[in-house]
This record gives sequence, structure tokens and C-alpha cells, in this order.
Amino acid sequence: ALKVTVARLHASLARDRRRSRQVAAVESVGRLLAATGPAPETLERIVSLLREDLGYDFVSIYLGSSASVRLAAQRGYDTVIDEFDATSGVIGRVMRTRQIAFVPDVAVDPDYRAASGIVRAEISAPMLADGELLGVVNVEARRSAELDRSDVETMSLVAERMATALALARERDRLAARAERFRRLTAFATAVNATLDPARVHQAI
Repeated sequence: ALKVTVARLHASLARDRRRSRQVAAVESVGRLLAATGPAPETLERIVSLLREDLGYDFVSIYLGSSASVRLAAQRGYDTVIDEFDATSGVIGRVMRTRQIAFVPDVAVDPDYRAASGIVRAEISAPMLADGELLGVVNVEARRSAELDRSDVETMSLVAERMATALALARERDRLAARAERFRRLTAFATAVNATLDPARVHQAI
């Protein structure tokens, strides 16, 4: 009975340590995105963090829309699938359903498309902002036991953080474009109103 109790205690402590690492990783992802936004180098740091801190064998981030997503960053793969549409793969299913997918055994999932023959389990999480699909974050493992429900929760939080950062970056780009358009209109009005001479007005226009 003592041996069983000690074994359970060890297992519980291991789960707690793993959960602590998962929470710390999510917080690190949030800090990175808050500091720099979803820049390419930030995405590279995020996939490295998920692989090194949480031990996921394969990590990939795809960005795009509900029609198609393209690979933006990855770690662990020797060969990659550069693009997915909504018609194939577990990622394609996530794009269609906008629901996170946990596949404990990819061998029995008819949608699975393999980039590596040694993958046994997969979690694929959609990045959603106001119902719009902005991308998918994906992790895969060599053994089914390496991924569980705590990993599903972790990847769901990572996807939420990334979706928020992507949405904010898009809004910043829209605001910058509107500001630039307003600046150009102001410059145009200033040039046109600088003279009453028709010839010079025509030249300014």
C-alpha cells in the first residue's frame, strides 16, 4: 500500500510540474506577442519555446483564412506540408469546424495527412478572432501517451493568445493605412489651395 501511495504521489507531482511548465509557456507566448506582435521572428521563437519547454516533438504554425493557410513557422519536421485548404487533413477539419482537434492515434483518423511517418498523436487548434479564422497552431508527438487533455487546454490558450495578437496587428495595419491616406489627402488639399492661378492649380492636381 505504501508503494502504491508513493507511486501515486510521484505521478501527481509529475503532473503538477508539467502543468506548471504549460502555464509558464502560455505566459511566455503572451509576453512575446505583446512585445513584438506576430512578426516572423516571434513565431519562430514561439515554436522553439513550445518544443523546448514543453517537449512537443513537432510544432507548426499556419496563417491564413478559412480558405487556406500557409506554413509560417515550424520545428521538428524534416519535410513539411506548406499549405492546407479546408478539404484535407486534420488541420483542414479544424478550418471547417473552427473547433480544436485532439487525435490520440492518427492511424485511425481518416483526415490525417502525414508530414512525418513517426507521428502518432496530434493536437490542432484554430486561431479565431470574432469568429474569423486567422490560422492554426499544431503540435504532434511520436507516442500517443505524450499528449493528453492538459495539452489540449494549453494549445487552446496558446491559440487564443496568438489570435488576439494577429487581430491587433491587423487593426494596427488598418489604422496605419488610414492615417497614411489622410496624410496624403491633407498634402493634396494643401498643394491645391496654395494658389489661385489656374495653371498652377492644374499642375498641382
